[in-house]
Amino acid sequence: MRIILRGLRRLELELDSNPTDEAIHGGKRLRVLYCGICRTDAKMWEEGHRELNLPRVPGHEVVVEDEKGGRFVVWPGRVCGHCKSCENGRENLCEKIEIMGFHFDGGFADYLQTPEDNLIAFPETIPSYLGSFAEPTGCVINAIEKINLRRGEKLIIYGGGTTGLIAALVCIEKGAVPFVVEKNEEKISKVKPFLSAVGIDCAKDTRRSDFDAVLVACPDLAAFGLGLVKLRRGGRYSFFSGLKKNEKMDTNLLNLIHYKEASMYGAYGLTRKNMKQAVSIIEKCSSAFELLVEKIVSPAEVPDLMRTVLSGKHLKYVIHLDKKSYYKTHEAKDKESQKKELEPHVAPQFSSLCTQVLEKIEEVDRGIEPAARAKIDNKTKPLGSLGRLEQLAVQLCLIQGTLEPNIGEKHLFVFAADHGVVEEGVSAYPGEVTQQMVLNFLAGGAAINVLCRHFGIDITVVDMGVKGMEFEDHPLLMKKKVAMGTRNFALQEA
Repeated sequence: MRIILRGLRRLELELDSNPTDEAIHGGKRLRVLYCGICRTDAKMWEEGHRELNLPRVPGHEVVVEDEKGGRFVVWPGRVCGHCKSCENGRENLCEKIEIMGFHFDGGFADYLQTPEDNLIAFPETIPSYLGSFAEPTGCVINAIEKINLRRGEKLIIYGGGTTGLIAALVCIEKGAVPFVVEKNEEKISKVKPFLSAVGIDCAKDTRRSDFDAVLVACPDLAAFGLGLVKLRRGGRYSFFSGLKKNEKMDTNLLNLIHYKEASMYGAYGLTRKNMKQAVSIIEKCSSAFELLVEKIVSPAEVPDLMRTVLSGKHLKYVIHLDKKSYYKTHEAKDKESQKKELEPHVAPQFSSLCTQVLEKIEEVDRGIEPAARAKIDNKTKPLGSLGRLEQLAVQLCLIQGTLEPNIGEKHLFVFAADHGVVEEGVSAYPGEVTQQMVLNFLAGGAAINVLCRHFGIDITVVDMGVKGMEFEDHPLLMKKKVAMGTRNFALQEA
C-alpha cells in the first residue's frame, strides 16, 4: 500500500507497495509504522514544490521497524558526504542533498528504503507514533542552536501551531523562558491543554519589546516584522519559517536590524545530530508531545485531509500504517476524562420564586466561543484594541448562541467632566470645550449622535462634573454632578 502524489491535488491510495524510484541507491527496506503529515506535504499537494519530482510518495516524519522488530526514526536526507557542508557536520546544507518525500519516496507507504546511517533508534518505553515528532523537533533544535539561546533568556515565538509549541518546549528544556504569540483565538483554545501542562504563556499580542531572541514559526510577513520590533537591542533573530512568495516588505522594519545591531540566523532542516537530540527530548517529554497529536488516522483518510492540514488550524495528524498496534485518538481520551470528571450535583434549596428563575437559566454553549473571538480578531483593527467591548461581544454571542447576535434595547451613555490638570497646559484644547461638546451632544450634532441614529441606539449625556456650567433640563441629559471638575493633581489630590 502507498499514497502517491501524481499531480497538483491528485493524491491517490494504491495497493502497490513498490517504490516509484527505479534506482534505490542501496539502503535498507523497512516497514513503516507511523508517518506524520507535515504542512509542507499539504503545500506540495496544493501548489507543488521546487524540490518535488512527480510521481512521488510524500512523507518525511517517519517511524519504521526492521526485520528484528527494532524501531527507528529516519533522518530524511541523502547526501554526498564529501562537500564542505558534509565535512563540517552540516549535512542539511549538502550541495547535492536529496530529501525524502521530494526526490525519493517517503513514508506514506507500507515500506520505504533508506540508507542505514539515516536510522536513529527510538526508545521502546514510549509510543511509536511519537517518533513522528522527531523530524520537526530536530528542525527546531537546529534553529535554536543557531541563536545560542541561554538559560534565563526570553524567547518570543510567533505561531502557536505544532512547530511553535515544540519550539517553546525546547526553549524550556534549555532553561530559557518562551512566550508564544498566536493571533487565532480558536487555535489558542485548542492548545490550552498543552500550554497548561508545560507552563507556557501564550497570547494574541504583547507590549513587551525586550526579548533576547525571536523565532518565527509561521509564514506570516506581519509576524516577521513584529519579531524585529519586539527584539531588544543586540538580540538574535531566527528566520525559521520561510515567508509566502512575492510579498512586499516595509524597509523601515528591515532597518531595525541595522539600528538594533540584531543578528539574523537562517535555519533550514536538521542534521542527524539534531534528530538524535530530538529523540532524547521526546523521550523526556513524551506526555507533552502526546498533547500535540490531533488524531491518528488510517491511510484511507489521508487524501481528504490535505485541505484540513493546509488550514493550519489543527495539530499533528499521524498516519497509522502498523496494523498490529492499537491506539486511541486524543479526542476519545478527552471524552473518557470528561466522563470521569462528571459527578452528581445536588442543587441548593431556594425560595419558590428563586427556584422558578433558576430553572429557566441554562448554561451557555461555549462551542462557538473560539469562532466568535476569531471573528472579532479578523476585523480590520489591532488585536484587542476595542478592550472590554470585544469581551462583551463574545459574551453576547454565547448568550444568544449565534455569531450574529441581535440587541433589541440599545442605549449609550456619554459621561462628561473636566480635569483640573488642564491648567498645566497638558491638553490641546481649553476646558471650555467640554461645555461646548455637551451642548453639541444634546443638540444631536456630534459624530456619536449620527452613529446612534444610524444603528437605532438611544443616547444619554451624564454631567458628572462639567466645570463652570449648570445645564438646563433636557430629555437627553442626566444631572449627576459630583463637583465642578477635579482639582489639579499636579498641585494637590484630584
